[in-house]
Amino acid sequence: MRSRRRAVWAILALVAIGLAIAGQRRLWLRDFVLDGILFVAIAVVLFLLAVSRSRGSGELRFWPQNAKSPPDEAWVPLIRGRWQQLLFALVVLLSTVAFVSLAKNRFTSRGVLCWWGAVLAWLLAMVHVRPGFFAAKIAPTVLRDVLRQRHIEIRVNWVALLLLCILVVSFFFHLYRIDSTPAEPQSDHVEASEDVRSILNGQYMIFFPRNTGREAMQFYLTAALSHVFGYSFFTLKLTMALVGALNVIPMYFLGKEFLDRRFGLLAAFFMAISYWHIIVSRIGWRIVLAPFWTSVTLYFLLRAFRTRRRNDYLLSGLALGAGLYGYMSFRVVPLLIVGLFVLQALLDRGANFQWRSFLTNSVLLVMTSMWVYLPMFRYMYDEPRMLWYRVLTRTTNLERTLENPTAVFVNNVKRALQMFNWMGDGAWTASLPGRPALDYISGGLFVLGAAYLFYLLLVKRRPIALYLVLAIFVLLLPSTLAIAFPIENPSNIRASGVIPVMILLVALPLYLVGRQVVEALRGGTGVLIVVVLGGLLLLQAAQLNYRLYFVDYDVQYRRAAWNASDMARVMQGFADSLGSIYDTHLIGTAYWVDHRAVALALRNMEWNNLIMDLRQAEPHLAEPRNRLYLFNPSNVEAERWLREHYPSGRLMRFQAFIPEKDFSIYLAPAEP
Repeated sequence: MRSRRRAVWAILALVAIGLAIAGQRRLWLRDFVLDGILFVAIAVVLFLLAVSRSRGSGELRFWPQNAKSPPDEAWVPLIRGRWQQLLFALVVLLSTVAFVSLAKNRFTSRGVLCWWGAVLAWLLAMVHVRPGFFAAKIAPTVLRDVLRQRHIEIRVNWVALLLLCILVVSFFFHLYRIDSTPAEPQSDHVEASEDVRSILNGQYMIFFPRNTGREAMQFYLTAALSHVFGYSFFTLKLTMALVGALNVIPMYFLGKEFLDRRFGLLAAFFMAISYWHIIVSRIGWRIVLAPFWTSVTLYFLLRAFRTRRRNDYLLSGLALGAGLYGYMSFRVVPLLIVGLFVLQALLDRGANFQWRSFLTNSVLLVMTSMWVYLPMFRYMYDEPRMLWYRVLTRTTNLERTLENPTAVFVNNVKRALQMFNWMGDGAWTASLPGRPALDYISGGLFVLGAAYLFYLLLVKRRPIALYLVLAIFVLLLPSTLAIAFPIENPSNIRASGVIPVMILLVALPLYLVGRQVVEALRGGTGVLIVVVLGGLLLLQAAQLNYRLYFVDYDVQYRRAAWNASDMARVMQGFADSLGSIYDTHLIGTAYWVDHRAVALALRNMEWNNLIMDLRQAEPHLAEPRNRLYLFNPSNVEAERWLREHYPSGRLMRFQAFIPEKDFSIYLAPAEP
């Protein structure tokens, strides 16, 4: 009787997932919205009833009860006594020299070496190791044992194999057609490419003040890849797409820390196929660095809270400091860590909690991040206004007067919470305008995951639930704090740091139901059902996200963006046959293509032949040679001028893939 009851609840849990997805699909399509809300509401009730009645092999063990680790006391400092004191003195000395040497927003050889030396000395002074670390067997002993064997035994780790498969899926979604999707560079791509060009020209800046200021990590990574693939729009996209593809690895470890390996694999898969994450990875901006470093930082922090090992605190500090060189929205993560420290100290101390060890390790995490952030501290000292300019223009009255900021913020929070399932970002560059940030399968699962989160918080009183609620609120702040410009909220770009937490909630109900079905239907039947139904659902989710990005997003991006690459191809064709690239000219029109985007598509940022006033073209008449002019078909004045001064010229019209993107071409031959 009990097994039959468990089977009934397992089936109801499956029905709940189906209803949630069906309801979310109606909300996504704005089709029978009330029916969709009803379906989702019924799904939530059924799901909570089903999973709360599940007993199976025992209660689900969330972090930190899901794993055991030896206490921190079992580890000892790597270096102690006078040598440790000497390292502390070296840290102070090298940090001082680095701070002085990194003035004027420049990485210098001496400054970088002293900075890295200070970080390394700090880690050596603080790191802990197992007792007997130096007495461990050395490699020659191991090698000798291997050579004595007559055969090599190969063991296949199923988790590593599945993670490798997920990594392949992630590389496909993040790199497939990267040369053509997104199709066209925009003004922000031009600004980023100029920063990369500055590095290639030997200007090693700490912070790049162009375009209201941006952190440096993307530009140095792109500059490095430019030595392999060349300096282009393609390299901008490729660099960040690689970061996005690799983000499934920290996502797996974060999920594993949260529950177990199976959940980690499920979370990694949803990260690999999420069209929101794919957009921010492939757009060619530094956005994806926020979810990447958020995943890494949260993994090491949760691990540190569980193991209480100093090394995990140090690793979290390293990730925190590195992430602050990524994307601006990551600046809220220090606030999140402080909040998690407070929650850990007040509500989640546990039986073996030691105040002294906790406070010491917390301070060490902060100090480690500060040593990593040292060059930015120097820039903040020199240019505090520039570092915070972009943030202040959105959160204060620096650019416009604020009207009832509290009410605006509350409304921003409400709209940001709706972005996952109802109304998303309106910007075409990083979203499907107005569409939710999640596809309808992930969105339906997210609702069930969020409901279960509050069940854990209010009924089970699990601290991890409060951690996740705080994380969602804080990581949405870069979007919700757009008080001066509330129209910019919700933002898929600024809220990108919340993606790892969102992925946890998407994967959670699928994991819970799968576990419940396996335990309720013994003898392999449950496993078969989970593998078949779960596999079909994951496949459908992958196909859906593929269509959302490679079809819907691609088409709407091409419709919204000016076709600079088409213009670049026409110019390059002229340069290869009739003249020089520097004899091609773009006659500008207000609110038309950015000529620098054309230069980026040409892979030649030295090209700057923009004509905004036709008098700028008069000197061309004194230098007769083949020339090519591109202009907007609506610019009748440009057409009249060209026909008047080059009567033997030839007027053509380039027919673009999107009719509204046609442009005129005037070939002006050298006059005799």
